[in-house]
Amino acid sequence: MVITDQYYKHDGMGYFNHTIQRVVLVDMDRPYFVVLTAGISSASCLAFSKDGSDLYYLQRPRDTADSNPGVQDIFRCHVDTLTTERVTDLSLAITRLVVAGPSQLVITAANPNDYGYGNEELYVWDQDEQILRPLSRELDRPVGDHSVTDVAGLAWDNPVVMANATTVIMSVSSEGCVHLWAFSLEGGPPKALTQGDKVIYSFARHPHGVVVLSADDRCPSILSLVGQKSGIEPMLRVAMPWPAYQLAEPQALSVTSADGTSVAAWMLLPENIQQKVPAVLEVHGGPMAMYGHRFNFELQWLRAQGYAVIFGNPRGSLGYGQAYCRSIVGEWGDKDYADVMAIIDAAIAHPYASVIDAGRLGILGGSYGGFMVNWVISHTNRFRCAVTMRSVVNRFSAMGTSDLGWLRVPQYGDKPWWEDPAPYWQQSPLRYASQIDTPLLIEHQLNDFR
Repeated sequence: MVITDQYYKHDGMGYFNHTIQRVVLVDMDRPYFVVLTAGISSASCLAFSKDGSDLYYLQRPRDTADSNPGVQDIFRCHVDTLTTERVTDLSLAITRLVVAGPSQLVITAANPNDYGYGNEELYVWDQDEQILRPLSRELDRPVGDHSVTDVAGLAWDNPVVMANATTVIMSVSSEGCVHLWAFSLEGGPPKALTQGDKVIYSFARHPHGVVVLSADDRCPSILSLVGQKSGIEPMLRVAMPWPAYQLAEPQALSVTSADGTSVAAWMLLPENIQQKVPAVLEVHGGPMAMYGHRFNFELQWLRAQGYAVIFGNPRGSLGYGQAYCRSIVGEWGDKDYADVMAIIDAAIAHPYASVIDAGRLGILGGSYGGFMVNWVISHTNRFRCAVTMRSVVNRFSAMGTSDLGWLRVPQYGDKPWWEDPAPYWQQSPLRYASQIDTPLLIEHQLNDFR
């Protein structure tokens, strides 16, 4: 294999094999087809104009192909003439696209210069006026579902343009929940349509409102209808293969970090506790994600084995404002480490947690969570054992071999790691490996290229 591109593989996918997904127009009456989309990258998010004369799609522009693979713009193909043109030059990582009206396109996008630490936002693009107008910015929360689960249903969460063509429905991640919000294309404040301890991960238009798939702490999939007047109406809840008592509702913890920052966290306690029990602290990956009110098999399974299970959203997590997420850029192991330790302290100090054996604590996590496991056990001997999965260990090797390593360079200054190694080595848990006394299980996953 000869590699000629700066970005040549992707996490979970492997090496790019130079195939590109094209859009093809097929004549159903005779064996004839025409390739509609050109370019050096795949087309996605197809959306026809209201009259069917134009096909809009997302594609990575040639001028950003080797600088940031996440940047996508809107392209248009005129179906009759089979000509294509680039509609936008926004330098945004556009992720979703729907047609709202003759001149309006609704998109979700993130600023690639945030490197994942910013909020994905909802916008409307006016083709006539060539204006991009944000719809969700005042919420200071990311649109879409950014919750963590190991039992994920099929996610279908494109913005939904309602029949009045003036209202767009989109999901928003906030403080451990994901709910639907209504945004006006004519201006005005957004309005929450759903509430409660749940995560809505798929939704679509329905003659009587919006049909949704959601999850909560004890169920991975619930089919409901969000009525235009009556709110959310449960219709079908997936039956679980365990007795109800084997699944628990998390207990919220009150956590204050060393510098006074409030941190969201929860705890699951075993059933019928007869003596003090060991506890495990779970750290999620990302870190740009969030634990929340969504079923996680691993957490419930550990509880069923007799462990107290503690988990939370330290700084770097999404759902608590852009400043909260961005506060650890280039400084992993500082504020977030303090938050993680504050979470375990709060759990042990909680009145309901007097049953926890503070001398038998474990910690585990994957990806960024694995980084934090490595960091924690090389800075404290408080935990009796640890499990690190698909973890960040060495910034040097990760920068050069990770699928997105080059994109992380700006987080550490203006120079690559071979010119200014100090900030990269400072953030490498390998630097502190000789300080580890905690028994550690190291595990990796197939097809993890990040």
